[in-house]
Parts: sequence; structure tokens; C-alpha cells
Amino acid sequence: MLSIVTPVRNGGKFIRKNIEEIQKLNIPIEHIISDGGSKDDTLKIVSEYPHLKLVHQSVEKGMYGGINEGFAVAQGKYFSYVNCDDLIEVSGFTKMYNKISSGDLDLVYSNSIQNYVNEGRKEFIRGARFARYFLKKGVMPFVQPSSIFSRRIFEKLEGFNSQKFRIIGDMDFFRRIATTPGTKIARVNDTSSVFLKYGESLGDLNNDLYYEELKQIDYKLDIKTKILFKIAKLT
Repeated sequence: MLSIVTPVRNGGKFIRKNIEEIQKLNIPIEHIISDGGSKDDTLKIVSEYPHLKLVHQSVEKGMYGGINEGFAVAQGKYFSYVNCDDLIEVSGFTKMYNKISSGDLDLVYSNSIQNYVNEGRKEFIRGARFARYFLKKGVMPFVQPSSIFSRRIFEKLEGFNSQKFRIIGDMDFFRRIATTPGTKIARVNDTSSVFLKYGESLGDLNNDLYYEELKQIDYKLDIKTKILFKIAKLT
């Protein structure tokens, strides 16, 4: 079974679409909402869907602490998290699940679409080949909601580092997967998520903190890596 955690705080204008798109998946899933103290109509909307599992997260632990709390009650063998303002593409997401559940894999990733709503445009983001190489250099080769990882590796790495990171905890987590000996990573060349860009997300509102946190990992985007990254995203 796949356990999907959606962290949310005052995401009432997004959460219904997120829930209903995930509900379209025709695979064994549970959907866990980890709420960080919403004051809008988020919880009212969540209450309309009895299949959901609701966790009231500790606000002081931040988003990644909330995600960890969501996975703490998860029953699935495989994990993914999809923020409340992101959507899944059913076909591609199903292919990722079939890939990871049919083999002894720790991480599967795929392509995504970035939806720049204020600009009225969409951009296709291909998951780059050779993910392990790029992650070791601190370069994110895929968009976070286009990924599924095993419970086994999540528990081995003790989840997301919510004490150290508020913005790039996903990069840190995936990088630790890549640098752990014996882990297996695979790519699915299909689109599995729509990542919303609208200028008000946690990352958008904390650009300076993003770069401060980036200094805490071994970030090495040199010319060689830039060239290889472009090549790895071609097919």
C-alpha cells in the first residue's frame, strides 16, 4: 500500500482539488492530512471526506516535522508526500507505484509540470537521469511530488530533518538516500505531478532561507555538472 501525506496550513483554496485528484488513484492507498493549525476552512473541507486520516501536527516542528508525524501513523510499505497546492497525474503516479512495488527499490521519481498560474503558462520538467550523481552534488534532479520512496529507507534515515531544514528538507532527505550504500533508485519517464508556482508557497516566501539552507549541504553546481544536468534531462 502507498501512504500519501499532504501537509497543510490554511490551504482551503487548494485542498479539495488535491484530495479529489489523489482519490482517483486505482491502487492501494491511504491519504493522510497533516494539518499545522489551519484557521480557514481547511478542516471543514477535510471533514467532508471520511476516507482521510487527519493528524494535527505540532506547528513548532514546521512542515517537515508535520510530514514526519503523518508518516508516523502510516500503514503503507511505500511513502509519498504531495503538498496541498500540488496535484498528481494519475497515470504517471500509478506507473511510479507499480515500478517501486514490483522491485526492491528505495526511490522512484518521474517528470512533472510546473504551473505558473500568475503568468498563465506551464513548463514541462523532466526528471533527469543519473539521479544519484546529481543528488550527491546537492542538485535536485526531479520535482518532489513526482517521487515515491520506501518505508524501509524512510525509517532507516529517520525521516526528514525538521530540526535543521525548513525549506530544503526534501533535498536533504533524497540526498541521504543517494549517499546511503546499497540503495536503489529508478526513473519513470512519465509525468506524475503538477507543481503549482504562484508566489505564495513556503519556498516562494522564503527565498533567502532557501539559499542559507543550501549552504548546509554539499552543493556543487559547477560547469561540468550544469552541462551533464542539461544532457540528463533530454530524454
